[in-house]
Amino acid sequence: MIPTELFHYTSANTAIKKILRNQQIKIGLMKYVNDPRESKDWALLPKFTGIPTDSLPTNEISVNREFTRIKQEEWKVVCFTVSDPKYKRYPKSKVDEGFLYGACKPRMWASYADNHKGVCLKFNGMEFDKQIRINPKKTSKNRKVFCGKVKYFDHGDTLDSISIDHIELSRTAFSKGIRHHLLRYYKFFFLLKSKDWKTESEFRWLVQDENKEAELLPIQGIVEEVIVGFDFPKMYYPTLIELCGLLHIHIREIIWRNGFPFVSDYIQRNNK
Repeated sequence: MIPTELFHYTSANTAIKKILRNQQIKIGLMKYVNDPRESKDWALLPKFTGIPTDSLPTNEISVNREFTRIKQEEWKVVCFTVSDPKYKRYPKSKVDEGFLYGACKPRMWASYADNHKGVCLKFNGMEFDKQIRINPKKTSKNRKVFCGKVKYFDHGDTLDSISIDHIELSRTAFSKGIRHHLLRYYKFFFLLKSKDWKTESEFRWLVQDENKEAELLPIQGIVEEVIVGFDFPKMYYPTLIELCGLLHIHIREIIWRNGFPFVSDYIQRNNK
C-alpha cells in the first residue's frame, strides 16, 4: 500500500536551488546511496545446474563485475520517510506532533537535513506514484518501476538471491541474464537493510532502466508542504516563500518545546 504522506529530508540549498527552483526531484543512481550494502561491489556465489555449454561466462570475476555495474547504474532510487503506523492526528488539530510523525524524526533532521538547518518536503504518495510511472524522455520502453517499504534485518540475503546460475547465463545474453536475476530478487537487494537503519521508516521507489543517467521528476502537484528545520537560516525565507508561492505549497516549521517536536500551523498561506 502506498502511504498518503511521504517525507523527504534534504538541505536548504538542495531544496531551494535544485528541487523548488527547478521544480523537479532527482531519482538517483543506486551507486550514490549512503548504505554500503547497496552501493558497494558484490560477489555472487556461482551455481551450475544442467549441462554446461561452450558459451559459459569467462569467469566469476566477470560475472560479479557486470552484476555490480548493472545493480549500481541501471537501478535508480528515491527515498522517503513515513509516519509510524501508530501515529494519529488529533481531530481538527492544525498541529502535527511527536516522534511518530514522519517530519519529526530528529536523527533524520541531523543526518539528511543539514543538522536541522534544512527542510522536510511532504509529498502526496498517490500523486507521486502516478508521476513516476510516466516514462520520461531518454528512457527505454522496458523501463520498470517498483515501490515498497524497506524491511530491516541483520542477517544476510537468502542463498538463492546471492547465487547466480552460470548455466542459465550461458543460455542467454550475459547482461540480460544478470538483469533477470536482479528483477527476480529486487526486494532482497533494494528493499532490505540492516536494523541499524530502522528508525528511518523508509519507503522508496525503484526505477530499472538501461539508461545510465539519473531521472528528474516534476514535482508540480505532488509536493504539499515544505517544513523547515528549527535552525533554518532566516536569510532563505524570502526565496523560499517566493518559490512555494509559485508552486502553491504551504510552508510550516518544526518547533521544539521541552524536548518534544511539533510542526507548527502554517507560517505562510498560499492561495490556490
